[in-house]
Amino acid sequence: MFIITQVGDPKPSKEDFRITDRIYECADIMGIELLDHVVIGDGTFESILLERKREIK
Repeated sequence: MFIITQVGDPKPSKEDFRITDRIYECADIMGIELLDHVVIGDGTFESILLERKREIK
């Protein structure tokens, strides 16, 4: 899944993380494996999955 940000900065916001959590929950209920949520902006992108892994370290 991906979104294109209107502000240009692809760094995921707190709201992006909250939305991603809800989408993962819904996908799991439906038996769909959601691999990642990517934010695109300003000619680059950020992976929410990788951002979370960086936060855990």
